[in-house]
Amino acid sequence: MKRKAFTLIELLVVIAIIAILAAILFPVFAQAKKAAKKAASAQNNRQMALAGIMYGGDYDDTICVMINGAYRNLKNVRDGSLTSYGEGRTDGWPLLYAPYIKSRGLYVDPGRGDTNGLWASPALATNDPGFILTKNTYRIQSRNPMYGVNYLYISPLLIPLSKMSDATPTDFMQGESHTFTEADDPSGTIFFTESQRGYVPTNGTDNLGVLDTTRGFFGVNGPGLWEVLVSSTVPYVIFWAGTYGSGDFVGDRDVATVGRQKGTNFVYIGYNDGANATFLDGHVKYLKDSALAAGTDYLTTTPQDGGSGYFGGGANIIDKIHYQWNLIDNYYGA
Repeated sequence: MKRKAFTLIELLVVIAIIAILAAILFPVFAQAKKAAKKAASAQNNRQMALAGIMYGGDYDDTICVMINGAYRNLKNVRDGSLTSYGEGRTDGWPLLYAPYIKSRGLYVDPGRGDTNGLWASPALATNDPGFILTKNTYRIQSRNPMYGVNYLYISPLLIPLSKMSDATPTDFMQGESHTFTEADDPSGTIFFTESQRGYVPTNGTDNLGVLDTTRGFFGVNGPGLWEVLVSSTVPYVIFWAGTYGSGDFVGDRDVATVGRQKGTNFVYIGYNDGANATFLDGHVKYLKDSALAAGTDYLTTTPQDGGSGYFGGGANIIDKIHYQWNLIDNYYGA
């Protein structure tokens, strides 16, 4: 008996159908994978907030400070050793949270991974075996988790007045302390978001920089505060990367390029133009960039200097009712 085989045309049809199905399904699979990583990151983010709440439970309702000493003492020394300034090492909140976090992997956004090996082992001091200056050191683990705290409201960095005349006064900045009970609306106040290093300049004259999302940053800037703080007589510190709009949310950070070049400082919006945000009461919510900047004029802004000569600013607070970063009403008077 003759066996019937597939004809060439039938095989080509089957192959074409498989190719069409693959073209349809592969993007779906990719989206599902990204959604799963976004969900995992949301849980990591929530763990940061829960660690903060547990920390508060152990320390009289105090919100963990951004840094617990002078910024200059974020040094790679062993616990108990003195820094080159003859003082104890300062830790950022990531290392202060370590007893509550347990797993270093929680500091890493699953959607990006630890490509730089910053969290491959516990923090190492200069004389520890395996120490590499650009990797898992005390200073780097204090500064570069992939989740950033809303420090401008939760634990602002303040320079002591006695150090304002120093050649490098920001070396002496340290976190201001606040409590959870101070919050006017804990469920409406952002605590943490995913973070990034932001637009980092490639040289001394590069005002636009290159976006670095492979590293996080331990603080994220609430939108609308650049012009408020750079003009303030109180020596609060606001971080920026040295590039246009990198200290604020800005709708178009590069007006010379066609289209809107959005900037969200250290807030990582790599999940479909949004980020997971945890709030002071511990709940987590996904927010688009426009929702993160609710209550400001973010999307219509360009880089601003606030009279400082440094164009790190952008948004302005225009509606406090919908603004989600303020610890208490009229903080900074803004």
